[in-house]
Amino acid sequence: MVGVIFGHLIGQSLQDFEHEMLLHPLVAGITLFERNYADPFQLSDLIQSIKAINPDMIISVDHEGGRVQRFRQGFTQIPSMHALASVVESLPENQHKLLSAVGWLLATELIELGIDLNFGPVLDLDYSLSGIIGERSFGESPEKVATMAKSLIAGMKSAGMQPVGKHFPGHGCVHEDSHLTLPRDDRGLEVLKKSDMAPYIKLGGELSAIMTAHILYSNIDSDMVTYSKFWLNDVMRHDLGFKGVIISDDLMMGGAQIEPDVVERVRRTWQAGADVALWCNGTDEFRKVLKSLESEEPDYTVKQRVQQLKAKSQFEPSSHQVSQAKYRKEHAQLLVELLHGELAEQARISELAEHF
Repeated sequence: MVGVIFGHLIGQSLQDFEHEMLLHPLVAGITLFERNYADPFQLSDLIQSIKAINPDMIISVDHEGGRVQRFRQGFTQIPSMHALASVVESLPENQHKLLSAVGWLLATELIELGIDLNFGPVLDLDYSLSGIIGERSFGESPEKVATMAKSLIAGMKSAGMQPVGKHFPGHGCVHEDSHLTLPRDDRGLEVLKKSDMAPYIKLGGELSAIMTAHILYSNIDSDMVTYSKFWLNDVMRHDLGFKGVIISDDLMMGGAQIEPDVVERVRRTWQAGADVALWCNGTDEFRKVLKSLESEEPDYTVKQRVQQLKAKSQFEPSSHQVSQAKYRKEHAQLLVELLHGELAEQARISELAEHF
């Protein structure tokens, strides 16, 4: 199978060689980072320049909240999922509404500037082992993670953005950082199904895409997840019946570099069953990949599946609906500000939750 690639940009405006990259038949998306952002006006201009060259390009970002929020100035500061969970648990009668409101606001602010896809929510369990997961997780309980993620997803979808669960089958039970090396997890498949995989099983068809973890489950398969037909085809597609988009984690991360050849990293990811090979860093390496694969064409079914990830705003450009959206956004922003606090204004939080 030949899939597609989500690439990256160097800076806050397009470079000459990036124009050509945006027209490459395998490049279906661009992932943006802090290095691509100055303020909302610059970001809007950058995205418009991308879509002027290729209107079908999907613009994506890691914008989870907490320490993983790529755009800050001009955006609402979303709490980490761990902090959010600790607050909404104190307001059980409004938990779903509060989480939906956060998901709606997060997605709305991105869609307003032309971003299609946010890589979230995080479905990893927090075992207090992984430094790179930690506060990004809703918690240790699979039931809690699934329930809270479902509410956040409902808000995202109501704003017109598709959810991406990550990092399959679970990154929370390893010490090592997959940005630097390949973590190894020795647990068995049945244990994983009852723990880390449970949120994916419980959410079922709620997820439009799933991102893989660069982890080797040594007692289950000899290939790490992103390069594994067993994990992506046998488990995800067959056992779980997942019909959405499978996205690799960044192939320039240390965990992916067990395959030294950059072109083979992409091929192995596609051959394992991923639709999207994610390439977030390493411009020279990325250009080498595109040059080596310039004669390839993505499978039609992959292109169709990936295009379903484009955002669809719920608001048509009528004055009434724009006004309604602005009014709701103001309430959501105030609500999120209050959620950062110590519940001193619990009654006000409950009042605002009624708008969602």
